Amino acid sequence: MERAVVARCGGISVIVPTYRDGHAAVQTADAIRTLLREGDELLIIDNGSEAEHVQVCQAFANRHAWTPIRILVCGQRGSYAARNLGVEHAQGEILAFTDAGCLPAASWLSAVRDHFATRDESRVTGPIEMTYAGAHPSLVELVDARMHLNQDGYAAQGWAATANLAIRRDALLALGGFDPTLHSGGDVEFGMRAMASGHQIGWSSAMVVRHQARATVQELLTKRRRVRAGHRQLAARPGFAEVVQHATQASARVQLDATERNYPGVSGLRWQLGRVAVRLLREYEKLFGAEP
Repeated sequence: MERAVVARCGGISVIVPTYRDGHAAVQTADAIRTLLREGDELLIIDNGSEAEHVQVCQAFANRHAWTPIRILVCGQRGSYAARNLGVEHAQGEILAFTDAGCLPAASWLSAVRDHFATRDESRVTGPIEMTYAGAHPSLVELVDARMHLNQDGYAAQGWAATANLAIRRDALLALGGFDPTLHSGGDVEFGMRAMASGHQIGWSSAMVVRHQARATVQELLTKRRRVRAGHRQLAARPGFAEVVQHATQASARVQLDATERNYPGVSGLRWQLGRVAVRLLREYEKLFGAEP
Protein backbone atom coordinates (compact mmCIF):
# COMPACT_ATOMS: atom_id res chain seq x y z
CA MET A 1 0.00 0.00 0.00
CA GLU A 2 1.53 3.31 -1.06
CA ARG A 3 1.79 6.17 1.36
CA ALA A 4 -0.11 9.37 0.57
CA VAL A 5 2.91 11.35 1.74
CA VAL A 6 6.47 10.15 1.24
CA ALA A 7 8.06 9.49 4.64
CA ARG A 8 11.70 9.68 5.56
CA CYS A 9 13.54 6.39 5.95
CA GLY A 10 15.90 6.59 8.92
CA GLY A 11 19.24 4.87 9.23
CA ILE A 12 19.50 1.15 8.51
CA SER A 13 21.13 -1.33 10.86
CA VAL A 14 22.24 -4.45 8.97
CA ILE A 15 22.41 -7.52 11.24
CA VAL A 16 24.39 -10.62 10.23
CA PRO A 17 24.60 -13.62 12.60
CA THR A 18 27.49 -16.01 12.16
CA TYR A 19 28.63 -19.29 13.69
CA ARG A 20 32.01 -20.84 12.94
CA ASP A 21 32.13 -19.13 9.55
CA GLY A 22 34.10 -15.95 10.10
CA HIS A 23 35.41 -15.90 6.54
CA ALA A 24 31.88 -16.21 5.12
CA ALA A 25 30.73 -13.40 7.42
CA VAL A 26 33.57 -11.20 6.17
CA GLN A 27 32.65 -11.97 2.57
CA THR A 28 29.11 -10.79 3.29
CA ALA A 29 30.31 -7.77 5.25
CA ASP A 30 32.59 -6.71 2.43
CA ALA A 31 29.62 -6.67 0.04
CA ILE A 32 27.48 -4.71 2.52
CA ARG A 33 29.98 -2.05 3.62
CA THR A 34 29.95 -0.35 0.21
CA LEU A 35 26.15 -0.04 0.41
CA LEU A 36 26.07 1.81 3.73
CA ARG A 37 25.20 5.49 3.81
CA GLU A 38 25.50 8.05 6.58
CA GLY A 39 23.42 6.86 9.54
CA ASP A 40 23.67 3.19 8.55
CA GLU A 41 25.67 0.53 10.39
CA LEU A 42 26.66 -3.13 10.15
CA LEU A 43 26.50 -5.48 13.13
CA ILE A 44 28.10 -8.93 12.92
CA ILE A 45 26.89 -11.17 15.74
CA ASP A 46 29.06 -14.16 16.53
CA ASN A 47 27.06 -16.99 18.05
CA GLY A 48 29.67 -18.66 20.22
CA SER A 49 32.34 -19.61 17.71
CA GLU A 50 35.95 -20.30 18.59
CA ALA A 51 38.10 -17.21 19.07
CA GLU A 52 39.73 -17.53 15.65
CA HIS A 53 36.41 -16.86 13.90
CA VAL A 54 35.68 -13.80 16.03
CA GLN A 55 39.19 -12.54 15.34
CA VAL A 56 38.65 -12.80 11.59
CA CYS A 57 35.57 -10.60 11.88
CA GLN A 58 37.25 -8.13 14.25
CA ALA A 59 40.27 -7.85 11.95
CA PHE A 60 37.94 -6.96 9.08
CA ALA A 61 36.25 -4.27 11.19
CA ASN A 62 39.66 -2.90 12.18
CA ARG A 63 40.75 -2.69 8.52
CA HIS A 64 37.62 -0.62 7.80
CA ALA A 65 37.66 1.50 10.93
CA TRP A 66 36.05 4.44 9.08
CA THR A 67 32.97 2.28 8.40
CA PRO A 68 30.45 1.76 11.26
CA ILE A 69 31.00 -1.97 11.78
CA ARG A 70 30.56 -3.60 15.19
CA ILE A 71 31.36 -7.16 16.22
CA LEU A 72 29.24 -8.61 19.04
CA VAL A 73 29.32 -12.01 20.71
CA CYS A 74 26.09 -13.72 21.74
CA GLY A 75 26.42 -16.15 24.62
CA GLN A 76 23.14 -17.93 23.88
CA ARG A 77 23.35 -20.51 21.11
CA GLY A 78 21.05 -20.02 18.13
CA SER A 79 20.90 -17.56 15.24
CA TYR A 80 17.63 -16.03 16.44
CA ALA A 81 19.14 -15.25 19.84
CA ALA A 82 22.04 -13.67 17.95
CA ARG A 83 19.66 -11.57 15.84
CA ASN A 84 17.88 -10.39 18.99
CA LEU A 85 21.21 -9.28 20.45
CA GLY A 86 21.87 -7.33 17.27
CA VAL A 87 18.47 -5.68 17.58
CA GLU A 88 19.25 -4.65 21.18
CA HIS A 89 22.40 -2.85 20.03
CA ALA A 90 21.10 -1.51 16.71
CA GLN A 91 20.58 2.22 16.31
CA GLY A 92 18.77 2.37 12.97
CA GLU A 93 15.06 2.91 12.43
CA ILE A 94 15.14 0.08 9.90
CA LEU A 95 16.60 -3.36 10.61
CA ALA A 96 17.87 -5.40 7.66
CA PHE A 97 18.81 -9.06 8.05
CA THR A 98 20.90 -11.39 5.95
CA ASP A 99 23.13 -14.39 6.65
CA ALA A 100 26.87 -15.03 6.62
CA GLY A 101 27.87 -16.18 3.16
CA CYS A 102 25.05 -14.32 1.39
CA LEU A 103 25.89 -11.57 -1.09
CA PRO A 104 23.39 -8.70 -1.23
CA ALA A 105 23.15 -7.02 -4.62
CA ALA A 106 24.28 -3.42 -5.12
CA SER A 107 20.62 -2.35 -5.09
CA TRP A 108 19.78 -4.11 -1.80
CA LEU A 109 19.81 -1.28 0.74
CA SER A 110 18.61 1.30 -1.80
CA ALA A 111 15.58 -0.90 -2.41
CA VAL A 112 14.96 -1.09 1.35
CA ARG A 113 15.17 2.69 1.67
CA ASP A 114 12.90 3.31 -1.29
CA HIS A 115 10.31 0.85 -0.09
CA PHE A 116 9.99 2.18 3.44
CA ALA A 117 9.99 5.77 2.19
CA THR A 118 6.94 5.15 0.01
CA ARG A 119 5.06 2.20 1.46
CA ASP A 120 3.10 1.40 4.62
CA GLU A 121 4.16 -2.19 5.20
CA SER A 122 6.12 -2.95 8.35
CA ARG A 123 8.26 -5.52 6.54
CA VAL A 124 9.74 -5.98 3.10
CA THR A 125 11.58 -8.76 1.33
CA GLY A 126 12.76 -9.62 -2.15
CA PRO A 127 14.27 -12.38 -4.27
CA ILE A 128 16.87 -14.81 -2.99
CA GLU A 129 18.85 -15.85 -6.04
CA MET A 130 20.71 -19.13 -5.77
CA THR A 131 24.25 -19.27 -7.15
CA TYR A 132 26.09 -22.39 -8.22
CA ALA A 133 29.65 -23.68 -8.23
CA GLY A 134 29.62 -24.03 -12.04
CA ALA A 135 27.88 -22.41 -14.94
CA HIS A 136 24.91 -24.78 -14.49
CA PRO A 137 23.51 -26.23 -11.27
CA SER A 138 24.35 -29.81 -10.39
CA LEU A 139 21.49 -32.12 -9.46
CA VAL A 140 22.15 -31.60 -5.73
CA GLU A 141 22.27 -27.82 -6.17
CA LEU A 142 19.05 -27.93 -8.16
CA VAL A 143 17.30 -29.94 -5.45
CA ASP A 144 18.49 -27.47 -2.82
CA ALA A 145 17.28 -24.52 -4.90
CA ARG A 146 13.88 -26.12 -5.50
CA MET A 147 13.34 -27.02 -1.83
CA HIS A 148 14.72 -24.01 0.03
CA LEU A 149 14.63 -20.21 0.17
CA ASN A 150 11.84 -19.74 -2.38
CA GLN A 151 11.15 -16.29 -1.02
CA ASP A 152 8.29 -15.45 -3.39
CA GLY A 153 6.30 -18.40 -2.04
CA TYR A 154 7.15 -17.54 1.55
CA ALA A 155 6.12 -13.91 1.14
CA ALA A 156 2.77 -15.00 -0.31
CA GLN A 157 2.20 -16.85 2.97
CA GLY A 158 3.10 -13.76 5.01
CA TRP A 159 6.68 -14.49 6.09
CA ALA A 160 10.24 -14.27 4.78
CA ALA A 161 13.49 -16.11 5.32
CA THR A 162 15.86 -13.96 7.35
CA ALA A 163 18.47 -14.30 4.62
CA ASN A 164 16.64 -11.34 3.09
CA LEU A 165 14.33 -9.37 5.37
CA ALA A 166 13.97 -5.76 6.46
CA ILE A 167 11.56 -4.49 9.09
CA ARG A 168 10.79 -1.26 10.89
CA ARG A 169 12.49 -1.32 14.27
CA ASP A 170 9.39 -0.26 16.19
CA ALA A 171 7.38 -3.08 14.61
CA LEU A 172 9.93 -5.73 15.56
CA LEU A 173 10.11 -4.45 19.11
CA ALA A 174 6.31 -4.42 19.37
CA LEU A 175 6.30 -8.07 18.33
CA GLY A 176 8.88 -9.00 20.95
CA GLY A 177 11.63 -9.97 18.51
CA PHE A 178 12.52 -13.47 17.37
CA ASP A 179 11.96 -16.54 19.52
CA PRO A 180 15.46 -17.31 20.85
CA THR A 181 14.52 -20.87 21.84
CA LEU A 182 14.20 -21.91 18.19
CA HIS A 183 17.28 -23.07 16.30
CA SER A 184 15.36 -23.50 13.03
CA GLY A 185 12.03 -22.17 11.80
CA GLY A 186 12.27 -18.95 13.77
CA ASP A 187 11.73 -16.93 10.61
CA VAL A 188 8.48 -18.83 9.96
CA GLU A 189 7.31 -18.34 13.54
CA PHE A 190 8.17 -14.65 13.59
CA GLY A 191 6.70 -13.98 10.15
CA MET A 192 3.43 -15.74 10.90
CA ARG A 193 3.15 -13.94 14.23
CA ALA A 194 3.81 -10.62 12.51
CA MET A 195 1.25 -11.25 9.77
CA ALA A 196 -1.37 -12.41 12.26
CA SER A 197 -0.75 -9.20 14.25
CA GLY A 198 -1.40 -6.98 11.23
CA HIS A 199 2.19 -6.25 10.18
CA GLN A 200 1.99 -6.68 6.42
CA ILE A 201 4.90 -7.68 4.25
CA GLY A 202 5.86 -6.00 0.96
CA TRP A 203 7.91 -7.15 -1.99
CA SER A 204 10.73 -5.35 -3.79
CA SER A 205 12.17 -7.02 -6.86
CA ALA A 206 15.32 -4.88 -6.50
CA MET A 207 15.98 -6.15 -2.96
CA VAL A 208 18.11 -9.08 -4.12
CA VAL A 209 20.31 -11.36 -2.04
CA ARG A 210 22.43 -14.13 -3.59
CA HIS A 211 22.86 -17.41 -1.73
CA GLN A 212 25.21 -20.27 -2.62
CA ALA A 213 23.32 -23.52 -3.21
CA ARG A 214 24.44 -26.54 -1.21
CA ALA A 215 26.64 -28.66 -3.45
CA THR A 216 27.00 -31.96 -1.57
CA VAL A 217 24.49 -34.58 -0.46
CA GLN A 218 25.73 -34.26 3.13
CA GLU A 219 25.15 -30.49 3.16
CA LEU A 220 21.68 -30.97 1.72
CA LEU A 221 20.68 -33.68 4.22
CA THR A 222 22.02 -31.62 7.13
CA LYS A 223 19.83 -28.74 5.99
CA ARG A 224 16.82 -31.04 5.69
CA ARG A 225 17.33 -32.38 9.23
CA ARG A 226 17.49 -28.86 10.62
CA VAL A 227 14.41 -27.68 8.70
CA ARG A 228 12.30 -30.67 9.70
CA ALA A 229 13.39 -30.42 13.33
CA GLY A 230 12.21 -26.81 13.32
CA HIS A 231 8.89 -27.81 11.75
CA ARG A 232 8.37 -30.47 14.44
CA GLN A 233 9.11 -27.96 17.17
CA LEU A 234 6.63 -25.45 15.72
CA ALA A 235 3.93 -28.08 15.15
CA ALA A 236 4.12 -29.04 18.82
CA ARG A 237 3.90 -25.45 20.03
CA PRO A 238 0.56 -24.62 21.73
CA GLY A 239 -1.37 -21.96 19.83
CA PHE A 240 0.87 -21.87 16.76
CA ALA A 241 -1.76 -23.49 14.54
CA GLU A 242 -4.14 -20.64 15.39
CA VAL A 243 -1.42 -18.08 14.59
CA VAL A 244 -0.89 -19.71 11.20
CA GLN A 245 -4.63 -19.68 10.55
CA HIS A 246 -4.87 -15.94 11.27
CA ALA A 247 -1.76 -15.23 9.19
CA THR A 248 -3.14 -17.25 6.29
CA GLN A 249 -6.39 -15.31 6.36
CA ALA A 250 -4.51 -12.01 6.44
CA SER A 251 -2.09 -12.96 3.63
CA ALA A 252 -5.00 -14.05 1.42
CA ARG A 253 -6.10 -10.41 1.31
CA VAL A 254 -2.69 -9.20 0.07
CA GLN A 255 -1.54 -9.33 -3.54
CA LEU A 256 2.23 -9.39 -3.99
CA ASP A 257 3.95 -8.78 -7.30
CA ALA A 258 6.58 -11.36 -6.39
CA THR A 259 9.23 -12.61 -8.80
CA GLU A 260 9.48 -16.38 -9.20
CA ARG A 261 12.93 -17.94 -9.04
CA ASN A 262 14.73 -18.45 -12.30
CA TYR A 263 16.86 -21.57 -12.90
CA PRO A 264 19.40 -20.63 -15.58
CA GLY A 265 20.97 -23.27 -17.72
CA VAL A 266 18.71 -26.12 -16.65
CA SER A 267 17.81 -28.49 -19.49
CA GLY A 268 14.43 -30.17 -19.69
CA LEU A 269 15.92 -33.51 -18.64
CA ARG A 270 17.78 -32.10 -15.66
CA TRP A 271 14.68 -30.15 -14.64
CA GLN A 272 12.64 -33.36 -14.63
CA LEU A 273 15.38 -35.20 -12.73
CA GLY A 274 15.33 -32.42 -10.15
CA ARG A 275 11.57 -32.74 -9.75
CA VAL A 276 11.84 -36.49 -9.29
CA ALA A 277 14.69 -36.13 -6.79
CA VAL A 278 12.71 -33.62 -4.71
CA ARG A 279 9.67 -35.90 -4.73
CA LEU A 280 11.74 -38.93 -3.70
CA LEU A 281 13.43 -37.01 -0.90
CA ARG A 282 10.10 -35.80 0.46
CA GLU A 283 8.69 -39.34 0.35
CA TYR A 284 11.80 -40.65 2.11
CA GLU A 285 11.32 -38.08 4.85
CA LYS A 286 7.67 -39.06 5.29
CA LEU A 287 8.60 -42.72 5.66
CA PHE A 288 11.62 -42.31 7.93
CA GLY A 289 10.86 -39.09 9.76
CA ALA A 290 13.18 -36.13 10.28
CA GLU A 291 16.45 -38.02 10.04
CA PRO A 292 17.03 -38.71 6.32
